[in-house]
Amino acid sequence: MKSIRFAAIVASWTLVFAACSNDFSLFEQSPGDDGGPQTDGTLAESAGGEAGGNKDSSAQDGTVSDSAQSGDVAPGDDATQSNDGAGEASSGGQDSSADQVATDSASDAPVDSPVDSPSDAPKDSPPDAPACGVTGNACCAGVTACTSGCCDPQTSKCVGDTQACQGTNVVCSKGTCSPCGGSGDACCPGASCTGADCCDPTDNTCVGPNLACGTTNEVCFHGSCSLCGGNGRGCCVSGTACTGAGACCDPADGTCVANNTNCSTAGNLCQNGSCTKCGGSTEMCCASSACTNGNCCMSNDTCLLAGTTCGTNEVCAAGSCQLCGGAGNACCAGNKCSGPATEVGCCDTNGSCVANNTPCAAGTCENGTCCGASGQACCPTGKACANGAACVATKCP
Repeated sequence: MKSIRFAAIVASWTLVFAACSNDFSLFEQSPGDDGGPQTDGTLAESAGGEAGGNKDSSAQDGTVSDSAQSGDVAPGDDATQSNDGAGEASSGGQDSSADQVATDSASDAPVDSPVDSPSDAPKDSPPDAPACGVTGNACCAGVTACTSGCCDPQTSKCVGDTQACQGTNVVCSKGTCSPCGGSGDACCPGASCTGADCCDPTDNTCVGPNLACGTTNEVCFHGSCSLCGGNGRGCCVSGTACTGAGACCDPADGTCVANNTNCSTAGNLCQNGSCTKCGGSTEMCCASSACTNGNCCMSNDTCLLAGTTCGTNEVCAAGSCQLCGGAGNACCAGNKCSGPATEVGCCDTNGSCVANNTPCAAGTCENGTCCGASGQACCPTGKACANGAACVATKCP
């Protein structure tokens, strides 16, 4: 009896060793070793039942022997052939081709546990939130709200440098959303400024008209920073305002004007570096020998007052000396027209002479006077008043 127990213990440890090494060839026996042919050591004979003997009380995994489960084995339990699987031959006692493959050695892992799904993670967790602090995204909390540009306080989003912030004429400049477009402010998007200011490209700042830009010899002129000093260009702010000989800086518009050229204000001529009055009576003639208000430029480059005699039967009228006194001519000095005695022509309201006894613009010319119209003197001959009314105190009503 002790020998049987010892054999059972040895068999149990052998089975444990075989299970750990996944090698059950230790149990292969030749026919007749166990009272009958034992065909497959990988399954306990009790799993399928003995041909003519008792059955084990509990069905265990075929990888554990009967002796490991029940201790002593009664004589005769293994006396008949074990029916171990459909693949075992009934008479040869040898494993079938199916049994010769160690089917029990296949890994149980795929059956015992579910296969992990590698694609679960993106579905199980929400997508990453967009990074803060980047232009177009939300501002970050803390000291550094945006990695570059400005945090727009109106939208709490990051705005790129020189880009528009929320509001009118507000731009991101030097890390802050600030007013733009005015003199001294940052330029608005598109390098624009309000009014006649210029966007200085050297520092993206708006510069007022006729003020210096960042580049040497450039000023804000007609909406852009450009070279200064030349005739027709803006006056330079530092150094010589205008580079041409005798040129003037026109104070009215800050433009350099060539010598002996009219300045922008009527009646002013650039004369040796300054805009000087011209064109009025006794003043110097303006450019192109012109004078103002119908005055005439005389040979001495001085302007003669309009209506003044230029010479014999000539008068200064409409800017030039011309014949006067005859019908259709300009009125001579003192608004006189010529003609025989008692038949002198009349100086009409338009500054031209009309012949005696011919219509004036209002009334009729009679011996040097237009008369007969309402408000005019009563005519000395013929009908006193053109409207037939009686003369009242030498005036026609």
